[in-house]
Amino acid sequence: MVQFTDMWITDDPLLRQIQIVEVVLTHCASVLWRHNEEKLKSAPEWAAKLRALLKTKAKRLGGDSSCRSPESCASQRSMTQQKKHNGLAAASADAIVYQKNSKEDYPPQNTPTPQLLSSQQSFQVPLSHKHATAGAALPGAIPTTQGGSVFADEPHSATHTNLNTFSESSTCSSTSRLHYPEVGAGNNRVRHSPAGPLPSVTPDVLLSSCRSTEEHLEELGAPPTAATTRHNEVAAVRERSSPPIERSNTPELPSAPLQMKRLSGGITNELFHVYDEDDPSASVVVRVFGKETDRVISRESELFYQSLFIPTYVHGSNFLVYDYLDGYYTLPYQDMSAEAMPIARAIAAFQVRATRAALRDHGHPLLRDSQNKDYWKIVDNQMLAAEGSTTSSHDTYKDESRFDRESNYLIGSLTKWVDLVLSQEIVDRVREDKRESFLMTGRSLQSACAWMLSMLERQKAYLPEGVCHNDLLSANVMIHKVRKDVRVIDFDYTKRSFLLYDVANHFNEYPGLDCDYDTYFPSDAHMSAFIAEYRRGMRDALEAAWAENSSPTDCASREYEIFPNARELFWSDREEAEAQVVVHWTRLAKLLTLASHLSWSVWSLLQEAVSALDVDFLNYAQVRYNRYLAVRAECSENL
Repeated sequence: MVQFTDMWITDDPLLRQIQIVEVVLTHCASVLWRHNEEKLKSAPEWAAKLRALLKTKAKRLGGDSSCRSPESCASQRSMTQQKKHNGLAAASADAIVYQKNSKEDYPPQNTPTPQLLSSQQSFQVPLSHKHATAGAALPGAIPTTQGGSVFADEPHSATHTNLNTFSESSTCSSTSRLHYPEVGAGNNRVRHSPAGPLPSVTPDVLLSSCRSTEEHLEELGAPPTAATTRHNEVAAVRERSSPPIERSNTPELPSAPLQMKRLSGGITNELFHVYDEDDPSASVVVRVFGKETDRVISRESELFYQSLFIPTYVHGSNFLVYDYLDGYYTLPYQDMSAEAMPIARAIAAFQVRATRAALRDHGHPLLRDSQNKDYWKIVDNQMLAAEGSTTSSHDTYKDESRFDRESNYLIGSLTKWVDLVLSQEIVDRVREDKRESFLMTGRSLQSACAWMLSMLERQKAYLPEGVCHNDLLSANVMIHKVRKDVRVIDFDYTKRSFLLYDVANHFNEYPGLDCDYDTYFPSDAHMSAFIAEYRRGMRDALEAAWAENSSPTDCASREYEIFPNARELFWSDREEAEAQVVVHWTRLAKLLTLASHLSWSVWSLLQEAVSALDVDFLNYAQVRYNRYLAVRAECSENL
């Protein structure tokens, strides 16, 4: 069962490392050492020593070692001003950071060093890759910003290496301590768990939220190239073909036999691998949430879906602790087409399992966050009105499932996100020299989103909904090095949406770092083959889910069916009819690729305003918007 704490992990690099190890010792000792009684007994003593050390160091820095809330930790943070350059921010490449201890730590001397022309520059995207029609001016296209860094990769999961600045998140209250029907001891290994690897959750897909191993980093690719140096560190960048991992930089900890490595993570999170130095298999991942991410991410929803697919142990005010996945590597974007068929089946299996869980969950949300505040406001009002009544607020909502409470992710991104981006609060936080371009892009996106909403309304009857991942870029697809099974990871944006949106958004991620759509965007034939396999995978996953139902009386229930009219939706009575459905679904997927471009463009504008990273999110928003303009006619025809 997930344990809750009000602990807030600080931004101070040194204190944060001590805090993370202390949290793991306090809450996860039975996970790490379920077969090592000696270390399990010593864990409370080690944790107590770390708390004492933390208190001493915090006093020296003039802070509060408890860090129970963001306010109490304010004095400990080293937050920088927005977009202030204080380290290497790798926009279109991953970065590996080493401590400068020896000559061996330096990258090869014969590798050229790219010049960083200013504190606002990073890696430029080739202009030829920004438009589908090379050399042609697109009507209504927005010029991409120049002179700043260009964010060329998938913005919602790019990595960065800012060692002095650590992200801040808004407070997420955990006053409600109920637990999910499907999030308990059976799904979250805490005590008395069987040894050995976790069983597969479905025949075709395993799901988790973690990163690949250092061994895979070493076995892939050539040595990294030098990029820049800062203080006593050497930073090197390499393309995303392999996940970057920071060498252990844990301070000397009293007696605690744990090491910590920073894993490759997204812009919205920081990931740390904490493990026993004598037994690396005894390990967990600590995920520290990013700054202001609760504006568009429900950490409550993330916790529900994460816990459904991977053992999750601790939820703090701005962090999660969960199981570490070993033996998997992040799929390079160049390999996405080669792995298309197993990925198609993995998407289907994920959607079936997640949707069924959401339909079965009729309890209150476990946490209060900005994404469910309207629900809790109604519940609180009902509780006040029900005082002295025999009907409780819980009874009022007993028939409403999680799936019913969730709004459509895509629709929300095209409406609420746009309103947020154009609000005065957000506009005022944009750098003054970029504000005019920001507003022009935002208003263009507002108009485009309105058009897209009208198109979606027209096709609504052909767009069934379910729980979707909503962020299936290559970095969120992992392959086992030996078994080759597929895992989908990272559930930040997992929520109700149009089923085909997951497929369409995945197609948009084929071009990878360069947004080279001409080279990597899939052909119509490839998309049709993918969708045909997705439909086969959906039929198999549904049949397996239905077979698990032990009560024949529930066969007609909504929870059993999972998707309304599922048999009519995914089964055809003859091959010719199935082929026609695949053609139609391919057209719908192409339409939804336009929606994906708009959604992530709006997301990028929000990041331009609130992110402290040295990344030109405005430019990336314009790249995605211009791609939308380039293919709008082609992707919306015959609909």
